[in-house]
Amino acid sequence: MVGMVFVIPFSLPLINSALSSGLGIFSSITFANARVIRSIRNFAARLWEAVALWVKDPMSLLIALITSWFGVACYLAAVWVCARGLDIEVSLFDVAGVTGLTYFLTLFPISINGYGIRELGVIALYTQLGAQPEAAAALALITRVMLLTVSLPGAIWLGRVMKQGGSGIRQD
Repeated sequence: MVGMVFVIPFSLPLINSALSSGLGIFSSITFANARVIRSIRNFAARLWEAVALWVKDPMSLLIALITSWFGVACYLAAVWVCARGLDIEVSLFDVAGVTGLTYFLTLFPISINGYGIRELGVIALYTQLGAQPEAAAALALITRVMLLTVSLPGAIWLGRVMKQGGSGIRQD
């Protein structure tokens, strides 16, 4: 999540454009809602608790952050290649902006795992960038399948760990 924070600056032009054009997905979100503000404060408190653990060993935090950036960069490159394959003329920076914005939109607790919210955001934002709605919808579905596919090995591993009742770490 911290790695994705660094792509938010690429989202700012999209947010400004969406707000000025009255794009429906953004006009329905109320940022002044007390519940949302309370959620943000709770998140900040939990984030601070997690960071406090890493302060004792800052090098491990730096290594984790760099690794996170590498993973985010690989995902952005994969989405960009898919978009170009669908004849969506966007830059890697556009992909970073859309990805960062849709990632954080899916964190709002209004759907399960962001299903539907992410796809709607991808379609709306890529259409805003000039893509045909059909191509944007195809990109939304292809990238959702990509996300599910890379998560599948972890789900299989977790299933095995749960069956064994252990930590999944061999103690040979």
